[in-house]
Amino acid sequence: MADDGVTDDAPQRAPFVWKETVADAFPPAFRAFLRDNDVHPDNYAIRDVPRYIRVSPRVALSRQELERQLHAPCEPVTWLPGYYALSSDVKIAGCDAYRSGGLYGIDLASGAAVAALGVCPGDHVLDMCCAPGAKLCALADALGLSGSVTGVDISAERLGACRTLCCKYGIANARLLVADATTFADPPPAVHQCAPPTPEVARVMTSSPDTISASAAPPGSPARVMAMTEPPLAPHNGVAAAATEIGAGVPGAGRSSGNPSASTAGAFDAGACDLADVAADGGGEERSRESSRSGASLRGSGGKRRRADAGSGPVFLGDRLRREAQAGVAYDRVLVDAECTHDGSVKHLAKFSVWGWDTFERRFLDPDRLAELRQLQYRLLRSGFGLLREGGYLVYSTCSFAVAQNEEVVAQLLADEPAALLAPIEGLDGAPCVAGGLEHTVRFDPRTSRTSALFIAKIHKRRPA
Repeated sequence: MADDGVTDDAPQRAPFVWKETVADAFPPAFRAFLRDNDVHPDNYAIRDVPRYIRVSPRVALSRQELERQLHAPCEPVTWLPGYYALSSDVKIAGCDAYRSGGLYGIDLASGAAVAALGVCPGDHVLDMCCAPGAKLCALADALGLSGSVTGVDISAERLGACRTLCCKYGIANARLLVADATTFADPPPAVHQCAPPTPEVARVMTSSPDTISASAAPPGSPARVMAMTEPPLAPHNGVAAAATEIGAGVPGAGRSSGNPSASTAGAFDAGACDLADVAADGGGEERSRESSRSGASLRGSGGKRRRADAGSGPVFLGDRLRREAQAGVAYDRVLVDAECTHDGSVKHLAKFSVWGWDTFERRFLDPDRLAELRQLQYRLLRSGFGLLREGGYLVYSTCSFAVAQNEEVVAQLLADEPAALLAPIEGLDGAPCVAGGLEHTVRFDPRTSRTSALFIAKIHKRRPA
């Protein structure tokens, strides 16, 4: 849902900016979808949606310095420390803090989902639909680069974007796997005993709030991330792990058509989301919902999806993690930020107002595809819950207003899994959200939250009595 800054040398493009007139042009099929799902068009009665950034906790960067570098006002998000709102037309790629790994582009809704999960240092975390990686980096930072965060995605191309972020930002506790999230079963990785921070890293973490280091992760420091160069790991669900560069030997890796109507991926895979575009206009996390990241086996008329079991799944490992997995160990926290119809993502809808609504209708509003999508959402949720340890927590989130993709999916899991229990969501005190349709669930809407719509459910896995 956000700018992930995947490549520093990406061509500059103007951000997609929400305008009130977008809602006026909603096509009849989409208006019917909103009526069928009890979504009032007033939810889109907004004039502007800011872009958001997150400052790395490993650098010292004051608001004044941030505004000096961006040449624009930066409004702190009071309920989400380290996040700032900018005018939607501000570009971040040229400022020193961004280029040196001091700040991230990320949508506020993505940050809310991470905060709701409530990770603790030392946790083993699973991000089931991780590409292009802004949430994964936020999870790693919340862990204090301790423990581990495993990112799973079915798309080698999208995982390449995630790997680039991990390298740029020094995410040394991340493991990235190409795999189908609905059948993924690997336990967490073993963790190296971490040495104390080097003097360079300690200096960055304790420097004056009015300065920022140009080297938040000095070469050779514990924050360095390495791509695996040893022999490949055993296959993951039939996926042959690749060594060294992601996408090596994968036809088309790192490229896409740039034309949403020409995508050859799945029914919910928008091929227009090339990596350079992700870097330039602030749509990375949001776009990942359009991508093949979720592990769906959906097919589109354009062609066959490149799936994880095609043997094109690279694996990258942060140097605080060991190659071997911890047999018999489950994950402490799981994030399932599931594929959805994107009807609550204002930036997504703004793009289709430019690209053409016929593409949106074909991809997201076909009844058969909607039914397949709901099945996919449940399979992702059920798979994630199965990988969660007893006593652990899972967050399920989407950027859809539709009850069928949110409350109904969660209710189905609660009915099928006696150990599943909805839990109160901590970490969002003061957030502009309202209660969802199930106890303890919450919803954000663009009018009040100034971000994309978001549904969040936090699920606890009870220990046996």
